[in-house]
Formats: sequence, C-alpha cells, structure tokens
Amino acid sequence: MIRGVGRGVGLLAWVVALAPMAALLPAALLDRGPGGEIRPTAFPLALTALDPYVWECVANSLELAAAVTVVSGLLGVWFATGVVRTRFWGRRVLVGLGAGLVAVPPAFAALGSRWVMGQGGATDRGPNLSSWVGWGIWFWVEAGLAIPLVALAAASALAKVEPAWEDAARLAGTGRGRAWRSLIWPTIRPEVARALGLVFTLTLVEPGAPIVLGLRRTLGFQIVEAALDRNQLGRAAVLAIGATMFAGLVRTILRRWGGAATPETSSPPEARIENASLVRNIALVAALGTAVVAAWLPILGLIALALRPDSGSPRPAVDAFTALVADPLLLRTLIHSTVVGLLVLAIVLVLARALASFSTTRFAGLVGLADWPQAFPPLAFGIGALAMPSVLGMGADGLATIVGSRSLIVVALQSIVDALDPDRTPWVLFVIAVATVCSPITARSAVERLRGLRPVLVDAAVCLGATPRKARRTLTGRWLGVSTATAVLTFVLAATNLTPALVLCPTADVRTVGPAVLVLGEEPGGSLARAAALASVAIAANLVALGLKCGSRNRG
Repeated sequence: MIRGVGRGVGLLAWVVALAPMAALLPAALLDRGPGGEIRPTAFPLALTALDPYVWECVANSLELAAAVTVVSGLLGVWFATGVVRTRFWGRRVLVGLGAGLVAVPPAFAALGSRWVMGQGGATDRGPNLSSWVGWGIWFWVEAGLAIPLVALAAASALAKVEPAWEDAARLAGTGRGRAWRSLIWPTIRPEVARALGLVFTLTLVEPGAPIVLGLRRTLGFQIVEAALDRNQLGRAAVLAIGATMFAGLVRTILRRWGGAATPETSSPPEARIENASLVRNIALVAALGTAVVAAWLPILGLIALALRPDSGSPRPAVDAFTALVADPLLLRTLIHSTVVGLLVLAIVLVLARALASFSTTRFAGLVGLADWPQAFPPLAFGIGALAMPSVLGMGADGLATIVGSRSLIVVALQSIVDALDPDRTPWVLFVIAVATVCSPITARSAVERLRGLRPVLVDAAVCLGATPRKARRTLTGRWLGVSTATAVLTFVLAATNLTPALVLCPTADVRTVGPAVLVLGEEPGGSLARAAALASVAIAANLVALGLKCGSRNRG
C-alpha cells in the first residue's frame, strides 16, 4: 500500500515536471479580452508567422545548427574511431582534455573569445567583417561542445563491437574500409544519430552565445527577448513551439536514419587497441591536438580576462576572484545557485526513484519518461514554465463560470496560480523547469542501478545480517538511489544552469550563476573580469563533477 502511494506520488511529480510543455499551446492560442474574458486568438501566431525578420532568424539558426551537426558528426566519429582503437602518443591527456569540453557552456566560451579576438565582440549590423566574425565564433564554441559529445557517444557504441567480427571479415577477403562500413558503422550509427539529434536541438535554440556575441538575428535571442517582455509571452510561446517542431522533425529524421539501438550484451567484448604506426601517430596527435587547443582557447581566454580586469589594480587576479565572496551581490548569486542546486537535486531524486520503482513492474514502459525532457529545447521549458500561471489562471476563470468561483477545484487552481506567480515566488517555476531539464541523467542512472541489481548480492547481504530493504538501498546508492557522483553532477549542473535560468530569474534578487555571467559581461568597468571569474569557477565545478562521474563509472 505504502509503495503504491509512493509510486503514485512519483508519477504525479513527473506530470508536474512535464506540465510546462503542455502550457505552451494554450499560451500561444488564448488570451484575455478587455473585460478579462478568455478568448481564442491567432494574433501572436499570425504576427510571428508573417514577420520576415522572424523567418530570417529561423533560417540563420537552422543553417548554423545544421553546420554544427554535420561537422560534429564527421569529426566526432573520426576522433572516436582513432581514440578507441589506436594507441598513440599523449592519448590519455588528449582524450581527457577533449572529454572535458562537454562541461563548458557555449555562452562562457563565447565570453572568453572576447580576449581571443582582442576584447572585441561581434555585432549583427549588416554583412560586415564583425558580423561574420560573430557567426564564426558561435560556430567555433558550439562545435567545441558538439564534437566531444558525438565522440563520446560513438566511443561508447564502439565498445560493443566484437573484434572477432573484423577478423572474420578480413579472413573472408574484405578490406579494412569495407569492413568498417558494413560491420562497425551500422553498430555505432544509432548512438551517433541520437547524439546528433541532441546537438541540433541544443544549437538551434542556444540563447547564451548569441547574446554574448550580439547576434540578434537568431532564434534563441528572439525567444529570450520576447520572454523578458510580459506583453510578448504569446510571441515567445509561438517561437518556442516552432523551435520544438523543427528540432523534433530533425531528431525524427536522424533516429530513422540511425535505426534501432544495438542491444546490450551480457559481457561486453574486450576492446582491441592497436599500436599506431609513426605516420598515423603523427597524424592523430596533430589532428586531435589542434582540435583540443582550438576548443580550449576560449576557456584560456576566459581565465585571461579574469586575471586582467579593467580596473587597473596592482593585483587584478585577487580583485577578480575575491570579488566573488567580497561583493555582496556576487556572494548572493553564489548562495542562490547553491540553494537552487540543492532543491533541484531533491526533486530530481524523487523523479529518478519513481521511474526506478516502475522499471521492475508491468508499468516498465513509464521509464521512457526519462527521455522526454531531451526531446524539447531547454529554453522551451523555460517559456512553458513562464506561461503556466497565466494558463492555469485562465483555466480557473473558465471553470468558475461553469461550477462557480467557490468550487473546491477552482479554489485549488487559484492557490496553485498564486504559488507559481513569478512576482511572488520566483523560485518555484525556476526549480521545476531546471529539475525537468536535469532529470534524464539521474533518472537513467537510478533505473540502470536497480536493473543491474543481482539477487545473489542481496541474498549475501541478508546472510551477513542486513535486512533486504537495507541491502537494496546500499547496493543501489544508499538513500540517494543513485551514485554520489551522479548526485554531485546533477547538483552542479543545476547550480550553473543558464537555460532556462535566463528567462526565469532575470533580476538580481533571484539571479543564479548562469544569467549573472551574461549580465556582468555587458556592464562597464571591471564587470567583464568578474563575469569571467564567475564563469571560470562554474566551469571548474562542472569539470570536477564530470571527473567524479567518469571516475565512478570506470570503477563500476
């Protein structure tokens, strides 16, 4: 009975977590008339669809997202094949530096590119040199995240390839290239396709880098600009729905092209690593080293900005980093981020444990809910969360005309609307949206740990004096239900979140690290150095959390 109630509460938590996406459509098609009455409207949709400037922004974002997806697919697969199957000079160092790039938000890398480009930011004022530089920098920082992401997915899939397959193909007279195309590529293609879909979705609606670079003619910039104006929430909802549809279409195409995922084997094959020849050694080190240096250059520029503020202080490094705790506003930002991280972690653990509990029942299909948040751009979750109070308020007023304003359901809806009002309780919507965005990693980890729990281990623990409940908790991550490294990674990602934090906590009273970096980067004086220092600390925290996660996975 108690377990059933817990599962019901967990399922309800998932309904609440995914509710922001359901609020987008009513926010785009409903509004209030002059007398407060609820009415359908096509004005935001028509105004957006008939605006040629909007279509120019959509085309620009689609073109760059497509370019990043194609380049990351080609280079990511090539790098993964060389790294997994070849032993060459500096392999561990280069792989570690490359994998660490997934912890760097593109907006922070774009901020560091200001130092690389001589403190000059690009503008978007016509086809001049600076505008092309801005678009080039955006492609640069997005590719720096996308290529390692695809490479990690391809490397994980390559581990499933049995070396005996290639031996059999070569004995049959098949060449190396044909063996790769006919045996290896079909095995890794499903995982690569899913990674490419994620890359396209994240790049299409990326708001941070365009804001830093001043690229107004982008979809992410337009959505954020409309969302920060309460009178344009309908326009923001229409743009978010359009972005979600474009991203969903491309992901569907890529999934069909990739095919079904390769099933897991009971015992993974032992990887075969060949020593590279001298020529291949030089080629791999040169190619991978050049890519790693180019991708890390903006991060080095970010650190250089933090160490060289504009204040003219004799000890600039101390000024920039000590301001994070000496400045009351920045200290409050760090505290806000810590609180948000803890709240999000608590919610995500509830969501993860709920799905894990369903994974061993006849309702195991509900585990697929963990993949839903990745099907939508994170910025769309922010717009949906921002629209929830308005949509629920219209729903409460509509019900009041039918069942009366004193009805229990109307009173309950009004109470929920008051609790979600961003002017009264700005934290609630933000925590819900960020928890939903961060939930897939933790939910998958909880489900995998529970499914991998072998009964023989529980029986052994019971024989040694433990209760069955205590044995299962210990073997699946104690009371967390996930590994400590996964919990730390979730906490850090939530604390340093940029999207949807950018639209849900724009004011200094509730601002967290991500939006604070962008706001400080636009202020005059020594604020750019403080923004760089804050971004450097956030990247360092991401790297530490990612390192802990990778270390725990290798030990497991």
